[in-house]
Amino acid sequence: MPGVKGQTPKFIVVSAADRNTSLSDYSCFIVNRALYAISKEIIKIQPIRDGNLLLLVKSKAISDCFVRTKELPGICSISCKLHTNQILSRKQSLPPT
Repeated sequence: MPGVKGQTPKFIVVSAADRNTSLSDYSCFIVNRALYAISKEIIKIQPIRDGNLLLLVKSKAISDCFVRTKELPGICSISCKLHTNQILSRKQSLPPT
């Protein structure tokens, strides 16, 4: 019997293509509506300190859909890329004592 692959969630960083603006400059309600127009399978949307958004989506197929997207409808041009997890645990980041 073939194994059934589960859908693994993926993180995506969404930023405005224009370096002079950030997504936090736009209405959060309009940005939220535009993101859900791209896909309804968003688990979580979280703002980042630099004004970008971190999305958690349900699967790789949905993350590929966001990466191909170049514009939030009616708002601005965007850039989407997969988030690379470079965070170390506290134990690993501290020097040995």
